[in-house]
Amino acid sequence: MRETEEIAQRRKEYQIAIASTEMEGFVFTDEDRHLFEKVIQGQILEDKAIEDYKKYLVDLKKERPELFAVEDKALNLKANDSYCYKGTYILKNKFDILAEEELNKAERLLGTIRNRQLLENSLQGNFDYEHLKKIHYYLFQDLYDWAGEARNVNISKGGTLFCTVQNILSYANSIFNSIKKDNYLINLEPEQFIIKLAGYLADINELHPFREGNGRTQREFIRLLALNAGYELNLSKTSQKAMIEASIQAHYGLNVGFVKIIKSSLKSIN
Repeated sequence: MRETEEIAQRRKEYQIAIASTEMEGFVFTDEDRHLFEKVIQGQILEDKAIEDYKKYLVDLKKERPELFAVEDKALNLKANDSYCYKGTYILKNKFDILAEEELNKAERLLGTIRNRQLLENSLQGNFDYEHLKKIHYYLFQDLYDWAGEARNVNISKGGTLFCTVQNILSYANSIFNSIKKDNYLINLEPEQFIIKLAGYLADINELHPFREGNGRTQREFIRLLALNAGYELNLSKTSQKAMIEASIQAHYGLNVGFVKIIKSSLKSIN
């Protein structure tokens, strides 16, 4: 039986949201995909799926308290950074999940559903730093108290140090002022548009202003920037490997990877 246009569109949006999460190394289970399929088919509303999952976490804490943080057990342990539970690399979260597997599950499910919602109802803004923060908040509002807030620790990945804390605001202002001066990339020739968009993706990735969730946030921001300029950007066919390689290249001033990814994922809607 042929899917309705609404279901087909929702399926496409979930493919994009899932792919963005997979680019961060998350692996979806059959159980995850079964939940998404129920939402796609309209058998369950997304807001109910979110609330049901939160209730599951509350119940799980009662049944298996060993999976959750208990502050007095960690008082004398050294904290890795202020965002982590003492003596661990587990990010502090609203449910006090201390088991890495459970936290990964919560982040991939809740974040993917929120991402899909943004694909249907774009978060409006001025394509500035506050706009980026609003996207981050929406994606991670269910899990982290610091959603939408700039980090206060330095972070790195694979030996690559991102923008230092003391330079985040000035670097962000430089990037978003430049986007504004470029008239948000409107009315550029396609090749020039691709080069510019790739450059801003590289810059925002280098900024990495949040403790977690930067990749998913910047991809949604860049998608909106492209949409505002008359293009559909669908990164669902981009692999984690390709995104990582492009990010490493961009760190050294070479945006060829991002250019290639964007060029293969872009379609004019004018």
